[in-house]
Amino acid sequence: MNNMKAYCYVLESPPGARYHFGEVTRDSSLSSSSIHPHSDTLFGAVIHNAFNKNKEKAQQILNSFENDEIIISSAFFYIENEDKRIHFLPKPIEFDFAIYDTASVDPKKVRQVKMLSWELVKAGLGPDKWFDENYCLALQDGEFICLKSEGKGFETAELYSKQITPKNPILYTSDKKDEEKDDERKIYYQTDVFLSYQSEIKVGYYFLLKHSESLSEQLLHFLDECVQLIVDFGLGGDRSTGGGAINKIEKMPFEWDEENNNAFVNLSLFLPKDENYRKGNYKVIKRGGLGTKTEHRLKLIQCIAEGGVFPEKLNGQIVEIGKEKLKNGQPYWLPLNLKNFDL
Repeated sequence: MNNMKAYCYVLESPPGARYHFGEVTRDSSLSSSSIHPHSDTLFGAVIHNAFNKNKEKAQQILNSFENDEIIISSAFFYIENEDKRIHFLPKPIEFDFAIYDTASVDPKKVRQVKMLSWELVKAGLGPDKWFDENYCLALQDGEFICLKSEGKGFETAELYSKQITPKNPILYTSDKKDEEKDDERKIYYQTDVFLSYQSEIKVGYYFLLKHSESLSEQLLHFLDECVQLIVDFGLGGDRSTGGGAINKIEKMPFEWDEENNNAFVNLSLFLPKDENYRKGNYKVIKRGGLGTKTEHRLKLIQCIAEGGVFPEKLNGQIVEIGKEKLKNGQPYWLPLNLKNFDL
């Protein structure tokens, strides 16, 4: 693979912003929402913006994704005040499977953790330190963990909340048969995620993107334009009623120590191309399967969720789940040194 350059894109949200990132459930994608946008949602937004802007260049961008020349992560939380910004990564699921001395570590608390700060991961502190106030700070009832040294000023911070709202389906038609069907339709429920709003504290999302140095400056400029268009079009579902708003996108270089690591964690949804993924530890989620105007159902696929841990980098793939409907399963790998954990 060619040398890659990595960047962090910070998505600045309005105070108290509302989002819906649908998840596959028995009822519908509206009844459940991820707390953050997955990589396939970001990929879909960038590709949609690209084809709306320039089809020829858009095809080049798509080809670059398929050839691992552009790789995008899922988006995760950050929290900031006037002094600093803390970025969070998905907790490596390896920690959920480990056997602990229950005198010092509560396995239930470990499983409740969703994300760890960059600095905590770099420091290599394990669960025996996560809930020790001398080392770390736990936020949102233990869902987010950061170092004590970086958490000053965030002790009472909340990052998000969820709200479930009943919805009444309406058919906009004068057809009597459709009106009869409308009478039979039931109220459904929609889950939305609200980013917390506190004085002098901002909460938002960020994602990572890396690209081959061999790509032309013209194509990379076009890629950045397509990312910036997320500000105009929003992110996720329910955008027609005010959801998914993004105020500004900031781009900065991303650097990570690639040396002295013994494992790789995927920061995106991962669709393995080969069977060797079974050597890792991971959680599987379902994606796709939603109805459209032209098709009753899209293909339902199973992806490895963010936070899977593997002994080596593996190949992923982009798959078609319906006519001109793609799901991105190319993994974004982050090397880690998981001390005292053997894969």
